Amino acid sequence: MSKSKSSTIALLIVAVIWGGAYLGVGSAINAGWETFPLLLVRGFLGGSVVLLFTLKKNWKNRALFKDGIIAGTFYFFGFAFQTFGQKLSLISNIAFLTALNIVFVPIIEIIIYKRKVRLQLVIASLLAFVGVSFLTFEQSISLRWADILGILCAICFAFQIVYIKKSASKHDHDPLQLTVVQLYTMGFLSLLGMFVANETYFTFKGIEGVLYAALLSSALASVIQIWAQKNISSSKAGVIIGLEALFATIFAVMFNYETLTNNIIIGGIIMLSAIILTEIDFKKQNEITKYKI
Repeated sequence: MSKSKSSTIALLIVAVIWGGAYLGVGSAINAGWETFPLLLVRGFLGGSVVLLFTLKKNWKNRALFKDGIIAGTFYFFGFAFQTFGQKLSLISNIAFLTALNIVFVPIIEIIIYKRKVRLQLVIASLLAFVGVSFLTFEQSISLRWADILGILCAICFAFQIVYIKKSASKHDHDPLQLTVVQLYTMGFLSLLGMFVANETYFTFKGIEGVLYAALLSSALASVIQIWAQKNISSSKAGVIIGLEALFATIFAVMFNYETLTNNIIIGGIIMLSAIILTEIDFKKQNEITKYKI
């Protein structure tokens, strides 16, 4: 199996984990967890678990800390906006808004980093956006405070996806080490946020959701994402990760948070079509066609 296909499968796993995280975070919120204490545990607990696997590695690398802190800052603000937004909105709605990073990733690459993005990936991004839209089509989305938070979340995650690819291409950091710095950055910023917002309440209620968010969604998924993005473009990664909106909706239906509708089925098919589109090598197909002729 090629590295590209392995990375695609890896990011699909990330999308599944992040899709399930909406339920985990939701259970924590319902149990009384506030945003910054929740993010603090996600950052420090997740980072500490990954740190155990890196103790014998070389940490004398300034670029590693620089890239980890920048990526971690985007990560922190992305999850902060998302968690605040989830308190005010349905799972499918905040998941849809988060998945707008599908559109923001190629825009950031083209405008800010002056990178060329293949037309195939731009079309796939727009197709995935249409699919995500179907997932929440029956809910009228007006520009409420929760929606603004969701859009800001999507922008932050889009920058994180692009920056992870940039650092992976330039420095080839160890995914475990970069994850540690990224998560510890989120933890320290959450600690600061706790005192600024006066959010200091901790509870063992809903701890299963907190552990899922810290160990699977933050630690494991981050390592997988950073490793996978070494081998594929940011735009393609954004399309695949955007499937978290589909999985979040599926899980919400499975656990009776929401009901299954035709739009969910149609949206899922469209999003899977976008993933298939990113995997088609049109140049290779043309070469095969010419050879047959």
